[in-house]
Amino acid sequence: EKRTVLPLPWRKRVQLSPKNFTFNENSPSIDGSFLVRSYDQVCLIIELIASGPDYYIPARTNLTVTGYNIPALPPKMNSVKMSDTGRSIVVGFDRDTDKGFQNIPGYSASFKCNLLFHMKRSNESTCKWPNSKQVIIQFNENFDSIKATVGDIVKLKEGLVTNPCAPTEDCSRLQFMKNQSLPIEYPLNPLVPEVLISAASDIGACDVILIDPSGSVGNAGRPWKKVVWSVTGKNIDRNTLDSAGLLIDYEALILKSLNEQYPVGDVSTTAKINNDLLQAGASYSISLTLTNFLDQSGIHSTV
Repeated sequence: EKRTVLPLPWRKRVQLSPKNFTFNENSPSIDGSFLVRSYDQVCLIIELIASGPDYYIPARTNLTVTGYNIPALPPKMNSVKMSDTGRSIVVGFDRDTDKGFQNIPGYSASFKCNLLFHMKRSNESTCKWPNSKQVIIQFNENFDSIKATVGDIVKLKEGLVTNPCAPTEDCSRLQFMKNQSLPIEYPLNPLVPEVLISAASDIGACDVILIDPSGSVGNAGRPWKKVVWSVTGKNIDRNTLDSAGLLIDYEALILKSLNEQYPVGDVSTTAKINNDLLQAGASYSISLTLTNFLDQSGIHSTV
């Protein structure tokens, strides 16, 4: 026979099944088992007492009834989106996770992304959980390093992340997430470049033009996808000949010089336009269009 030692208000909320066992000389085993159900998480003292002609020492044990409403199926990775600034990726899950606390060292602060994901240069990126439904993949700050971009695949490693489970709940039913892959999507509000060109508005006949576009922003920490210059002149004598007797195209010469000085998507330096490419008395409008890897463009002109 079993009986429970409980405060009176709890007795109706705890069920024992069966409530007793019967053993005799013909019983193949003297082992028995019973099921304890509770409407609440509760700590119990279970006392077992034998009744019959023989005396057995009573047994008492402590028992904790825990919650059983933990989802059996793991969460799913349902979105992988580039951030608006282009300097990180936001990975979303369809519900709360345990943040991989059992398997990822440093899960509560930051950790190398290759511990959780397969992706381009994941070992050079840093991951953080801002909440239990999102992971932020932060790219390294090296301007020239290769980084993941829109359309690349992010693959979650299996066996690391599952549902959250409190110590008082039954976590034995939990399943860990399997391998799952999704492409990186465009951000909702992608970063738009702000282009700035600094240059002197007037120069002397023997001076050079210094063009400084280094104040431009919006490249998201990586080389510009496109750098497009344009040059338009006014008050130019179109009949000027060079030493070979050919017409001089001053705009084309200036454009060629700019393209040669900015060949690789980096506009952090100052360009120099020599005075032999300029015609005295003329004015030149120089425009720069910059496009970042999110296909957003900005333009600025200087005269």
